[in-house]
Amino acid sequence: RNADKPATRAKIRFALAGYLYGAEPKRALEIMQESYKPELIFAPGDLDLLVTSQLNDAKLEDAQQVLDKMRSDYPAKEGVPPHQLASEVQEAQAAYLFGMGRIAQLQGKVDVAGKYFEQLKKEYPRSPKILEANYGIAVSLRAEGKADEALPILVQIIRAQTATPDLKANS
Repeated sequence: RNADKPATRAKIRFALAGYLYGAEPKRALEIMQESYKPELIFAPGDLDLLVTSQLNDAKLEDAQQVLDKMRSDYPAKEGVPPHQLASEVQEAQAAYLFGMGRIAQLQGKVDVAGKYFEQLKKEYPRSPKILEANYGIAVSLRAEGKADEALPILVQIIRAQTATPDLKANS
């Protein structure tokens, strides 16, 4: 069914993967990778989930390719302040910066990661990725031997009502 409508089929499969992600992350990743076609346009949230899954599975190159596609599918208009961009573009650009920060972090490039997370905070302060970006900044600061600067950021994350239990525990 929907074989003649690849975009519809992919969206349905991504919705299934999103549903399965919490309980079966490996299966969710398989479904998304089977359904992902670079020629299709996906919602930023779907691509963000795919990138998150790929990074959790150490597929950095695959995640980089999806991030690059996300950035080109949802470009920030030159000269337009980030807060004035369409909400989908803001979501995609924030997810791009966060994903690039995570890739840099996983590659051991903590200084580069910190710059991506700082840029995310500066340009997209209302993004749901802010707490995770703060955590990334704190990790970068700790790696640079600046634990005294990282501590207040970690305390802020622990106290945040919107932080996930995993994020609070890691903090």
